[in-house]
Amino acid sequence: MIFLARVLFLTGLLAGSASAQTFGYPDFSSVAGLAMNGGAQQSGNALRVCSNINGDRGSVFYDQSVYVSGGFATKFIFATSSPVNGGGNGLTFIIQNDPSGLAALGDSGSAMGYGGFAASPANAIDNALVIEVDTFFDSPWNDPDGNHISVQTGGTGDCSQDHDSSIAVVSPAFTLQKGTHILDIQYDGSQLEIYLDGSSKPVISVAWSFTAGGTYLTGGTTGGLNLMSGGNAYVGFSAGSSVQAENHDILSWKFISTPTGGPIGTNYCDPANLNSTGASAVISAWGQTIAAANDVRLDVVSLPLNQFGMFVTSQTQGFIPNPGGSQGNLCLGGAIGRYSNSLVNSGSAGQFSLQLDLTQTPTPSGLVTVQPGETWHFQTWYRDKNPTNTSNFTDGTSITFK
Repeated sequence: MIFLARVLFLTGLLAGSASAQTFGYPDFSSVAGLAMNGGAQQSGNALRVCSNINGDRGSVFYDQSVYVSGGFATKFIFATSSPVNGGGNGLTFIIQNDPSGLAALGDSGSAMGYGGFAASPANAIDNALVIEVDTFFDSPWNDPDGNHISVQTGGTGDCSQDHDSSIAVVSPAFTLQKGTHILDIQYDGSQLEIYLDGSSKPVISVAWSFTAGGTYLTGGTTGGLNLMSGGNAYVGFSAGSSVQAENHDILSWKFISTPTGGPIGTNYCDPANLNSTGASAVISAWGQTIAAANDVRLDVVSLPLNQFGMFVTSQTQGFIPNPGGSQGNLCLGGAIGRYSNSLVNSGSAGQFSLQLDLTQTPTPSGLVTVQPGETWHFQTWYRDKNPTNTSNFTDGTSITFK
């Protein structure tokens, strides 16, 4: 996400009409550009997709269609709160070209704002691929348990919450109802991968094509979707509550279509030392490895709230434990440059972001331009005042430019 702003930009063309698109919400202090349905609403700096009210349901979509057919990557932070009767039912990420467009909304409860019930099957969102975070066990829908992530689709027809419509599912060892969690979804045109909480390996990796479809876990096949002209669709979220209810919140969201760009870099020095949140802060890089394109953004998540920090870089990896009394490890060596003119603050979402200018890369001897063939390593130092007045580091990421 671009720090301090929500940005939409269009660059390049693929196959005539497909364009790379990026947008990001560091938080939801502004909900401009979002179409909200049902009980979806802004709640402070969060996007509340649905509330802990029996029968509440909601959906939210970015108000412009985006390119998905050849590849995309999206990452969002979500949380549940204030459970009623144990909490439920679940939250989803949706890619859809339903006839209702931006107004698409399914039933409440176990339908999670995208599916339909036996008495109202027409309410289900059609022509959709749904990744659900299900926090309640519903045996009529063949749920494996009350704590799972599933990829659901009905092809061009109704998208059902029944697990007969699942092409992949995973049940994490920890509960998805506690704390904040990060879902990172990547698609390269033929393979859908889902990463949870900064994991280096996907928790789900499944073959899927918007053209040819995929294979259900039950063994049958499903067709793909009927996308808009140019391979576009609407993207967003849905959620639903029933007697078992909870608030379903999105805390931040970024999306990039990837005909020309996407997640880049190789992480190392991983995992970083824990900070006061109980997690390790994780750095990631997005954009293009073509130096001349000058299109690289660094993101950091799982930071303590309202703390400042600074990105650093070097062409040499290193490992210095607890430099200057820090609780973390400096994973750079040699000549280390500091982005000291771009101090960042983690704010209420616990995140940093910095759009790099590769023609103004800091070194101890001055600013330089990154050249093709060079490898640069990036890391972030940040303050962490709780429980003691100290600092920490993220892991590192290495990018080889061409």
